[in-house]
Amino acid sequence: MDFGFAEVAIGGKQVKGAFYTMALPYSGAMFMCGFPRECNETFQQGHVDAFSYFGGVPHRITYDNTKIAVIAVGRGRERTLTREFLRLQSHHLFEHHFCRVRRPNEKGNVEGDVKYGRNNFLVPVPGFDSWAALNAYLAERCRTDMQRQQRGKDGTIAQRLQTDLASFLPLPAQQFEARRIE
Repeated sequence: MDFGFAEVAIGGKQVKGAFYTMALPYSGAMFMCGFPRECNETFQQGHVDAFSYFGGVPHRITYDNTKIAVIAVGRGRERTLTREFLRLQSHHLFEHHFCRVRRPNEKGNVEGDVKYGRNNFLVPVPGFDSWAALNAYLAERCRTDMQRQQRGKDGTIAQRLQTDLASFLPLPAQQFEARRIE
């Protein structure tokens, strides 16, 4: 999972948006949604929306060392995590995996999908009446993209996604509320 940034027009005004992206390395499926900024609540809402889009929760998610999730980086892969990240994780029961410092190549799939989504879904700069309209457009583009066959892989992304989904955790009975608790 990662955030990327791109220009979009919302309500006739061009702004720099934060684009949450979750990539599934085996299938090549991706989910992308946009927000006015990257913060705790958008980090959480991106997860909720991605899990809902895929219909389940991956067992393990790889992250960079964003301050939204990590208070302190220890030796090796040791991390002190934020309360809000732990709240999200304990609700959905996925395992976390944080990249080593200055090693974004450890999550190269999502780095590539951030670039792919920006270049294929957001160029030229698209315009929408609202963030909700932009996100409906992005979800549709991600669904359409699943019909693509990636070079060197058998079947379409949608076909391989079925294997991913078979190993996912189920969605929790109650939806997570994306909010900061003070």
